[in-house]
Amino acid sequence: MSVVELEPTLTREFVPEERPQLRLVEDRAGQEEGSPGCVRRAGRQRVPLEVRRRRTILVLMALLLGALALPLGGAGGLSHAPGSAPAGTGHAAVYVVQPGDTLWTIAERVDPSGDPRPLVARMAARLGTDEVVPGEQITVP
Repeated sequence: MSVVELEPTLTREFVPEERPQLRLVEDRAGQEEGSPGCVRRAGRQRVPLEVRRRRTILVLMALLLGALALPLGGAGGLSHAPGSAPAGTGHAAVYVVQPGDTLWTIAERVDPSGDPRPLVARMAARLGTDEVVPGEQITVP
């Protein structure tokens, strides 16, 4: 059997690292590029083409969004043309229910280009029911 002696742990002394020495260099602006003492200065780097394209697209999108936010049709920010009545403020009409009519078909006849659901809901609220009887007179808003 052999005996192995372990070395005691070595302690390290703290040695501050050496700092690089700074030195002043005279301005050599008058020298030609490529001469031994000439230092080339870094100018503005050119922006890559891909970055310029992205910026251009962003600017165009912002302009388009701004143009869409402007009121169209020259109404001056109004939801309807001056002098016209907004929807739903006109005079009510009386409709006589025909055989086979429903509130839905009546609403489609009154306003064929619009959505019939709001009109059906108003008529049903006035009548108190969804059913109509032929010959009945309904006030259509």
